[in-house]
Amino acid sequence: VRSSSGHKHSYIATTADDRRLSIWSPARRALVARTNLAAASRCCSFDPSCHYVALGTQAGGVHIYQIKPNKDSTATSRSKRIKGEAMAKSTLAKKAEEEEREKKTYALEECTGGYRKDFKEGVSDIKFSPDGSMLAAGSNDDTICIYKVSYPSSDGKEEVGGKRKEGSEKWEWQEGKVR
Repeated sequence: VRSSSGHKHSYIATTADDRRLSIWSPARRALVARTNLAAASRCCSFDPSCHYVALGTQAGGVHIYQIKPNKDSTATSRSKRIKGEAMAKSTLAKKAEEEEREKKTYALEECTGGYRKDFKEGVSDIKFSPDGSMLAAGSNDDTICIYKVSYPSSDGKEEVGGKRKEGSEKWEWQEGKVR
């Protein structure tokens, strides 16, 4: 279980032997994103921007998932009904819009190039550095890997530690191992 911090919204990520990565909103007391994983996992960490979550698997892999807003976030039938009634009443329209914003859900997509398997045993902890430029992962095989990471972006530029530069559209890794 990891929580996001330093972001305008607070989220909690959970992952476990059930092979699921779930993102929760404590304010809404609701699940906002979930994806099935290929392997069981025991640790995860948000990057400082809360746009990515890294997780370590029991098979010794490190995966990076991007958190994207769902384009087709569906509102409940109640908020749709209120919106229909709201055409005549502007205060109800505002209330319906607020409800729809609160019900926003997210998709979790594994990043292109966002996978490494550098451990012989399961990853027991994983954490982004405060500036997001490094990712550390520790394993039960007494190995710690520290990666310098470059974030992909949709405009063809990659972001390193919060600064944009020309680059590819995939996740980039530079590895350093400590035994």
